[in-house]
Amino acid sequence: MNLEVQEATDRWLRFRLDGSSTSFVNALRRTLMMEVPKLAIDEVTIYDNKSALFDEVIAQRLGMLPVPTDPGLFAGWEPEAVEEEEPEELQVLYTLTYEGPGTVYAKDLQPATGEDALQIADPDVPIVKLGQDQRLMLEATAKLGRGSNHAKWQPVVGAGYRQVPTVDVTGPLELNAEDAQELASRAPEGVLSFDGDEVTEITDEIAAHDFLYNIGTSYRIENVEFGQRDDAFIFEFETDGSLTPKQALREAIRILMEKLKRVEEKTADLQ
Repeated sequence: MNLEVQEATDRWLRFRLDGSSTSFVNALRRTLMMEVPKLAIDEVTIYDNKSALFDEVIAQRLGMLPVPTDPGLFAGWEPEAVEEEEPEELQVLYTLTYEGPGTVYAKDLQPATGEDALQIADPDVPIVKLGQDQRLMLEATAKLGRGSNHAKWQPVVGAGYRQVPTVDVTGPLELNAEDAQELASRAPEGVLSFDGDEVTEITDEIAAHDFLYNIGTSYRIENVEFGQRDDAFIFEFETDGSLTPKQALREAIRILMEKLKRVEEKTADLQ
């Protein structure tokens, strides 16, 4: 099995996985979304709320904010203990005091320790709008959890994959001169080379597949066969900012490996 990162940002990652299977890739997708732990606000104590929103609505909005999470917190953490009281070292306390008029944003939620690294990942998310003489005062505690328990503990969104496509041009596209010229002009740069209505070179098979497949009905091209590989996949996903994509991916792989190891141990004596 080989993994090659193709594109990466601070919140988005796309990689190619060769020598794998649909079942494994789907297990990785589900693990990223449901098993990788993260911090999320789980308890809110509201001391004063004169806004137009009920306490429960504000607490729900706070719970969905992306709380930066140190992967080092995962060591020794038992997922089964989510419903139990966690040690203080696995919690982060935030405070908020705001007097209107004005809009309360996620950046107004301040970590009690004062660490900049614990500032909410999306600071400009609005929480509530306060009018004249309205005030909001609260404390919020972030705890570790998993997406399988609640969506607020889901660090990854938009996780998906596709099998690596293949394209085989077996002859001329059988287009008239005008359509062939137009097709060549619309082709992505550095993907296909044309000589009239013949494809002379394919330098990027995936991009060539997508281009020819999408324009095939418009130009009614011939002699092109589309397929896909059963053991190669393009995988991409985005995080909410609580973890970097690479941190989330490494943790998902670790969780999968531990599960497979437990299965191996349980079946070691089977004949």
